[in-house]
Order: sequence, then structure tokens, then C-alpha cells
Amino acid sequence: MEKDKSKPEFLYAGDIWSALWGNDYTKPLAYTISHAVAKSDMTFTTNEYSFWEYKPFRSMFMFNSIMKHEKNANLFLSIYPFCKGVENELSFCDVLESSEDNTDGYVLLQKNNAVPMWMFNPLYLKQQKQLLQHLDEHNERQKFMIFGIGWDIIKTPPRSIKIYEGKNDYKVALQEFLRANPDKSEDDFPLIKTADASHMNFIGVMQCDDAYEFSSDIYSISEFKYHGTMFYCLEIAVLRYSGEHAEDEKGLRLKLYANKELLGAYKPQIGDNISGIMQLNAYLCD
Repeated sequence: MEKDKSKPEFLYAGDIWSALWGNDYTKPLAYTISHAVAKSDMTFTTNEYSFWEYKPFRSMFMFNSIMKHEKNANLFLSIYPFCKGVENELSFCDVLESSEDNTDGYVLLQKNNAVPMWMFNPLYLKQQKQLLQHLDEHNERQKFMIFGIGWDIIKTPPRSIKIYEGKNDYKVALQEFLRANPDKSEDDFPLIKTADASHMNFIGVMQCDDAYEFSSDIYSISEFKYHGTMFYCLEIAVLRYSGEHAEDEKGLRLKLYANKELLGAYKPQIGDNISGIMQLNAYLCD
């Protein structure tokens, strides 16, 4: 059945925990929830909910929890990974609350002339009033921090493409060349040039509107540990050619977080081109 594009569909929380720890994510998630409940600091509260931040020691991850206020207790409602991103000035197009209690939300953001993209806002409970105000004021361009949670990441294999240039009727020109040179093949045709296509820059939405296939070079690399697991923080860029001045276009820059073990034998290097899948996250800059 073809997807109804008028109704965005988003990843489940389990998809993100699986991206961080693989299919056996229940143990590290249980550890994270128990420590978040015990060691978090409350940073925001309403009559019904409160927002708590857990910052593990020497980790680039932070975790945001939402508690629901009941008469005699605070009930744990949800938890999200939260990471440092890269600041981008983007056009703010729309916002969508994704839960019945209005604690979860997504923002629709646009880079220059590219198609707008849905991104999960891990600070939505704290930022919803500010987001809705910006949307009502039609103040389109805003500064957002962007990061991604990545999985199925591989080094892009070497590839090349053939570029045909010269005469408009390529087939006619090729036939003339082969008739005149019976010992030659199409690869010898002088109107063909081979170009290196190993450094691809691409992003495309998948079945879920906050999940994207991508390819990008790596611009910086950091490593850190959380709960005994090593993670990479990779700076990448997509949509590098979405503006009117391509020579000055840096694209949409972001920090991509990935489990080192889930990358298998591949060890990322600066300058590598990688391909994979990621969930995009965005939150308003302070």
C-alpha cells in the first residue's frame, strides 16, 4: 500500500534504542532509565509534567526524561537520548505534536531550496511555547542545533561514473566511431570521460519521515564511552548543493552518533565517505 504523504509517520522509540545498542538494547536501556530517575535534575515543569536531564560522567550523551504528575506520585513517562549538534540557520516551516499528551513533537525545517524535512525535537516539552510563538510570528529562519542517531553505516565503496559530452546524438556518434574502428569498444569512445563518484553527498527520506538514507564525507571524529560501550561522534554534511551559490555552500552540518561495535570492522577516518541511515534531531539554540 502506498504511503499517505499527507500524514507523517515517525520512528518508534524502540527503533532509536536499537540504533544505539542493537537488538539487545533492553539491558542498557533499563540501566539508563534507573540512573536517569535517580540522578536527573529537573529543568522545567508545568502543572501536569516535569522535564529532567541526566548527564552521565564523561559521556557525549545526555538523556531527557518526562515525568507525569499524579496526586501522590510522579510517574515516569518517557526518555530520549539528547546530544550536542551543529548550529544551522534554517527555515522553520511547521511543528507537529506526536503524542496525545503533547509532550513529544517534531519540527519541519528547510535548508535553502531543499525539500523541508521532519526532525524529532528531544526538547519539545520545554520548547513548545517558543516554537509555536515563532511559527505564529512567521519568523521563518531560526537557529537550530542538528544531530543524528545513525545505524547501518558503511564506508562508501569506490565507484565511478561515465560522463557523455560532445555531440547531442550519442548513439549515432558511437556507431560511427565503432564502424570506423572495428578493433575498439565503447570504452574507447573519446566522448566518454570517467569521473570519481566515491564522495557522494545525498539524503533521502525513508518510510518514516524522520529517518533518512544518507551519504557524506566525514569532517571530524570523536570517541566516547557510555555504559561500557564505545561510540563515535562524526561530523558530516548533507544538502551541500541546496543553495544558489554552490561554491560557498557548506550544506546541513550535523553531529552523527553511532555505536562503534555495530560498525563491525570499519574504523572511520576523516575524509572517508560513509553511507547509512539516521534519525534527524533538531532543537532551538539557546
